[in-house]
Amino acid sequence: MTVLPSDHKEEERALPAVAGKRELRGYDNVRPDDLVIPRIRIVQPQTDLPGSPPAGMLYNTQTMQAVESINCVPMTMAHSRVYWASLDDETPRCASNNGITPRREHKDGPISLECATCPMSKWQAGEPPRCSDRFTFIFVDRDTGAPFMTDFYRSSYKIGRAIVSAYRNSNIEFWERPMILFTGKGRKYSYYEYAFVVEKYESREEPPIFEAMFEEFVAPGTLDRIMNADFGEKEERQSESIADQDEW
Repeated sequence: MTVLPSDHKEEERALPAVAGKRELRGYDNVRPDDLVIPRIRIVQPQTDLPGSPPAGMLYNTQTMQAVESINCVPMTMAHSRVYWASLDDETPRCASNNGITPRREHKDGPISLECATCPMSKWQAGEPPRCSDRFTFIFVDRDTGAPFMTDFYRSSYKIGRAIVSAYRNSNIEFWERPMILFTGKGRKYSYYEYAFVVEKYESREEPPIFEAMFEEFVAPGTLDRIMNADFGEKEERQSESIADQDEW
């Protein structure tokens, strides 16, 4: 196995039907938009979540349970951006599904017609961009068969890029190689935070159910529909005790 070197909102997200699962009765009037894809977020030292899970755990926004690692299969991804004008806002000021052009659903319209020319995507006075560049992935938990979303940004951004590169350079589709997702602790700016770490399996034959799910997630328009219903994970506030400490 190879180690690739190295947040609280629960919004509804459109979920495609899962091919290959047994037919369930009583759901005749349930539409894909009625279902949700939970987010998996990293519990940081300053994170306030129900049950007070320990820092470094992976928290499921739907089940409200935290685990140390997830055995999962990637389905698809988007290179996205999200800008929260205030951490108290209910929706982001601007977001992009492709990292190139913004969505236009905000009442005030986009800040810029292109992400590359937007002042919120630039470093300013030594501060990182307020519009965070990120890789948004959809995974399926191999133990439960349930899909989930997560963002690789800030300290985890390079891990997201490493995942994409490893699969593309190996000439394989995402569903063909599972991985274990967990976290590691590292320094970021003037404080410490946890970031994603990936333990990559060797290539193996995956059950047909994962290929069937992959085909539904990569169907034209599906990922955009899911992301249009998703606000993206907020940057977290840094408490003075976390921002000022030099070591754990």
